[in-house]
Formats: sequence, structure tokens, C-alpha cells
Amino acid sequence: MQLRTNQPVEVTLLGPERRGPLRTYVLAADEERVVLALPMVHRRWLVPPVGSPVRVVYRDPADDRSDRGLYGFETVVIGASVEPEPELHLAAPRRVERVQRRNWVRLDVNLPVRVTRVDAPDEGWDARTCDLSGGGLRLRCDEPLRPGELVALRVTFPGGWEAAARGRVVRVVEGRDGGREYGIQFTEIDPRVQDRIAGFILAEQARRRRLLG
Repeated sequence: MQLRTNQPVEVTLLGPERRGPLRTYVLAADEERVVLALPMVHRRWLVPPVGSPVRVVYRDPADDRSDRGLYGFETVVIGASVEPEPELHLAAPRRVERVQRRNWVRLDVNLPVRVTRVDAPDEGWDARTCDLSGGGLRLRCDEPLRPGELVALRVTFPGGWEAAARGRVVRVVEGRDGGREYGIQFTEIDPRVQDRIAGFILAEQARRRRLLG
């Protein structure tokens, strides 16, 4: 699929210091290179060295609701600079593939999440995640939920960014202390948000491994 000028994309650095996915957009694309607006991290330009491997993921503009319209490719950085314009130059991909999301890595993590019933949007409450993946989460809350019930979720991550999704309650587990935990499978979520969740999980796993030595 041909990239278009101003088309939103997400780029992930695949080297030892994995970063991303980072949102940016296409400035130009031809048979030799893809030029992206240089991404930012914490309000600073991210300038990867030449030769850095990267992965780019983008959506088919004709399919804005499904993973069927998601594409990706891996390539390398051939240039990056802030001046005169903040640009990231990538070698044109040799092959573009559809991105399939089936197996998600799950991470035990305690994050705040706002839960709202889809059929009662005025009824919301705060809860905490027990674990999280790109395909769903397990949360602990005092408000009873029924298997099959649809809920809207908004998870807040370190740094203040949020992930919004809708999900279905697929499992209810009684905790040893009398509390309840609910397994929720995402039914509606932007694939770009799923990529960002996956990036957070990979980064957090790496951080925990460093702490353990």
C-alpha cells in the first residue's frame, strides 16, 4: 500500500534502546525513501543514528475500524536531523505486510482505570488494573459486574497518557479477601492504542529486568 503525504503513522526503534511506538506523519514517500516528521519524546526531538532499525505501522485510510486495514514494515534510518527541518529519513521498504494482532504479552501492573457501563454512561467509578495486555485487562473493583456486560475503560499510564477502549466482561474471580476481579476483553480499541500499550509493556519488562540485575 502506498503511503500518502500527511498520513499518520507510528514508528518504533528496534535497537537495544527500544523506543515507541511514537506517533508522527508522512512528509514524503517515493521508491527510494520515506520521509517522516521527526518524532518527539517528552517534548524533545528523537534523533536516531543512521542505520538504526525501525518499524513503521500505519492504517489503510479506507478501513478505520479494523485490524484488517493495518500495515507495517521494517527498514533502517538513512538520515535524521532537526535543522533545517525536523525530518526522519527511512529507506523505502522492500516489503509491506498486513499487521496481525493475535498474541499479546500480559504484564502484572497496577494502574488507575475509570470504568463506565456502556448502557449507563453516567454511572462510572474508579478501579485498578491487576494485569494488562493489548487485548484486554484484569481489574479489581468493588462495583459488581456481570459476565457479558459491556464497559468503557480509560486507563491512565505513567507520564499521564491514557488508553480508551470498550470491553466485555469474560471472567469473574472471587478474591481470597472477598473482593472480586474481572477479566475484560477489549471489543473496541484503536490499533494504535494497542501498539502503544504493547510498547509500554515491553519497556516496563526491560525496566524490571534491569532492576533485578
